[in-house]
Amino acid sequence: MNCELESFFEGISGHQSISGTSLIVSFYGDYLWTCGGGIWLGCLIQHFDTLGFNQRVVRSSVFRLHKDGWLTIKKVGRKSDYYLEPSRYNEMLNANKKIYHSNNWVWNHRWNIIHTSLGPTHSSKEEVKFLLHKGFGLFDKDFFIQPDLQQLTPETKQEILTRIPSAKIFQQAEFFAADGEVLSNMVCQSWDIERIDEEYRKFIDLFSPAWEILESMNIEELSSEDAFKMRLLVIHFYRRIIVKDPELPLELLPEGWLRPKAEQLTVNIYQKVHAKALQYVLDNSETSSGKLPLPSPDYYLRFGGLN
Repeated sequence: MNCELESFFEGISGHQSISGTSLIVSFYGDYLWTCGGGIWLGCLIQHFDTLGFNQRVVRSSVFRLHKDGWLTIKKVGRKSDYYLEPSRYNEMLNANKKIYHSNNWVWNHRWNIIHTSLGPTHSSKEEVKFLLHKGFGLFDKDFFIQPDLQQLTPETKQEILTRIPSAKIFQQAEFFAADGEVLSNMVCQSWDIERIDEEYRKFIDLFSPAWEILESMNIEELSSEDAFKMRLLVIHFYRRIIVKDPELPLELLPEGWLRPKAEQLTVNIYQKVHAKALQYVLDNSETSSGKLPLPSPDYYLRFGGLN
């Protein structure tokens, strides 16, 4: 193991953003999503042992994810394979689209608006979390807003109306205000942009030293195990931020917005380690039916194309 990388892994191992359950979800999204979707529990335990998680923690995390509807069990003899629960496919698909396939929509300066009747104590309701996950911001009481960037498809509108029958949807509304500051204040009120930007800054501070180490190395010097750990960790930390990013048009974001820098850092690290990391997982993983399948072709479309 490279001594500098060993120090990096040791330093990051106790980070508050790392837990067994959340890291396993990232593992399924990054590795297993395109390689069959499931893995034998024994292999999962071995993989996470390299990251400092003992068998008890992994078993407990998998049990919790199964209980929460993230994983489903397929038993073959004495072996248990764990697959992503089909009901979570769309959630994982949407997260992966945000991570690996960023969109540069041209904004038409129109807005989508949703009015609900959820009531004054709605901030903790699942319906609100659902709308926030869809990129809407809570502007005022029961009003949710979103820049119209082609996300509000007929399927999405039907999904919203099914989940929130009281919702009234207005699409492509124009915005007018006498004061030029109203728009920027509206954005700040609806989304916690400063907090997200700060999370990107922390991500950059955390992984820039790792990229400096990797950039100075020949790929032959990098062990497959280190590549596996680095790829999982960088995607895990990036995923935790990007799923909360409403992906607003640049016109609505503060000057010096850090997402592009964080995204480029992620791409640099991923491009460097992905092939060795993938080979490590394929060589050391199986289900009760045998080795994991090779990744589907869309895997190589990540981040604009992988070598």
